Amino acid sequence: MKKGSLINTFSSYYRKKYGKPVGKVTLQTGFPCPNRAKGGCIFCNPESFRPVSIEDGDSIEIQLDKGKKYLKKLRRTSLYLAYFQQGSATAVPYEVLGEMIEIPLGDPDCIGVILSTRPDCIGEELPSFLGGFHEKFPGKEILVEIGLQSSKPETLKILNRNHTFEDFQNAVTLLKKCDFVQIGVHLIMGIPWENEDDMIATINDVVKMGVNYLKIHHLQVIEGTKLKEIYDREKFKLFNAEDYIDFLLKIIPLIPWEVVIHRLWSDAPQRFLIAPVWNMKSYELMDALVARLHQKGVKQGMEAETDGRT
Repeated sequence: MKKGSLINTFSSYYRKKYGKPVGKVTLQTGFPCPNRAKGGCIFCNPESFRPVSIEDGDSIEIQLDKGKKYLKKLRRTSLYLAYFQQGSATAVPYEVLGEMIEIPLGDPDCIGVILSTRPDCIGEELPSFLGGFHEKFPGKEILVEIGLQSSKPETLKILNRNHTFEDFQNAVTLLKKCDFVQIGVHLIMGIPWENEDDMIATINDVVKMGVNYLKIHHLQVIEGTKLKEIYDREKFKLFNAEDYIDFLLKIIPLIPWEVVIHRLWSDAPQRFLIAPVWNMKSYELMDALVARLHQKGVKQGMEAETDGRT
């Protein structure tokens, strides 16, 4: 049995939908995340997830050209989603963001855009803004990825997120007015001030909102962050690879099959990564996970509650 029959992954979902592999080309707007003015999230160093090919000052056209060449070399595919990952995209002035979005959407190889953002950067005018692209570029996908990390109020405060779970709920409710928008959520598992029940509660809280996809990964301590300073003092426990895979076996059955899983672990560059160091490639982790799913007879969605899903 292949992984695609056990987990509804990004790769398997899009390969089935388009008949060939689909990748992501990461782009940056050049605008900083507004939360950085409030101290920033304690786990975040934007440089740790910026593609090495992108240099400050690169236009979207240059970024796109570099990203497409790298994608074709790495994945041997030309189809892609333009991923505006850094800086909370919907906080960028709409007239500026709109010009940036139109560039990849006008490319025949681009199947759509992903706008990564925060719950407090999603305002009442966003549906109308996105609706304009839906009309101008029919058939192109529009995904909005909301960084949440946890639904536990105490955790959000410790992480210095400066938003609430209610803000997230309101953002999802607003976006669900647009039936053409796919709503994604970014979550971090293994935050040291949470236990397993807290993490499972976050998964349940999010899927009950009827989101379309999840980006989940384990907590990593990154150089240049406040979390690294805390780790230096406290050396709190982090997931090792085996324990994390065991934990995934508990949450994957809770995620409805219709929810596409874009990611299950993180892979920060070694020059930034402090801990945990697993020394395993992504395909090795996936092979280990699939083997355990087979062994335990576990499949995505087998224990999911889908009340509220549209």
